[in-house]
Amino acid sequence: MIVHIKAAPSVVEYPIYFTSEVFAPENRHLSNAIRRRDPASRHRIAVVVDRGVIVASREMILHIERYAAHHHAYLDLVAPPIVLDGGETLKDDALLLSRLQSYFHALELDRRSVLLVVGGASLLDLAGFASATMRSAPRVIRLPTTTLAQAGPAVLPASSINAFGTKDFLGTPRERDAIVGTFERLGLRLWHDALGRADSEGRPLLLDGLAELCGGRAPRVPLLVKIGGGVVGHALRESVVREAIEWLAGRDAYRAHAWALA
Repeated sequence: MIVHIKAAPSVVEYPIYFTSEVFAPENRHLSNAIRRRDPASRHRIAVVVDRGVIVASREMILHIERYAAHHHAYLDLVAPPIVLDGGETLKDDALLLSRLQSYFHALELDRRSVLLVVGGASLLDLAGFASATMRSAPRVIRLPTTTLAQAGPAVLPASSINAFGTKDFLGTPRERDAIVGTFERLGLRLWHDALGRADSEGRPLLLDGLAELCGGRAPRVPLLVKIGGGVVGHALRESVVREAIEWLAGRDAYRAHAWALA
């Protein structure tokens, strides 16, 4: 059975396939999912597998390779599947994230390629995050192997990883990441130490600066609600401003840490 979910007409399509024995050569659901946008082309694919899947099914890598060979007219397996440990601690390793992105770069994956991720929720999150933060991100097809993965990242087009001791601190689905990523690729740093200054009660001094700039009147702050669409805010909630500052600080620190490890 195939279920198609559309968040809005002509905006996004996120098909979900229900099947079993997904890598059986005669099962065309996976091949059809990969080819659905361009059924006549031969698609470059890379595969990341959870080590827990290998423990449960020792011949999983062989099954994947045989499936690609059987459907070779449409599928081009660009490298042997790689195996990564699963579990929540997987999302704590900034070096692993950097190495995974480097691996995708070495395979020359781009938006015309497909990344298959076979495993639990943590691996789906990590691989999805690594892919989504690439400039030319490959299409990700998630094959969940646990109940948590089926109920979470397999059906939600977003990925997140842990940072600074906080679960799922950094995350992506896609407009915010595209906007922020564009600024960063232009060489613009999105953080300044002045943003982190606060009074003795922890209130961001940025709010006082905006009030002073506006001469005591309600601030008029242009905000993006989507790419190409904006609004002018006339009031700023302190909790929202603090959350935005913390997000920018975490992203800046994480990027600096990842570059230092790379």
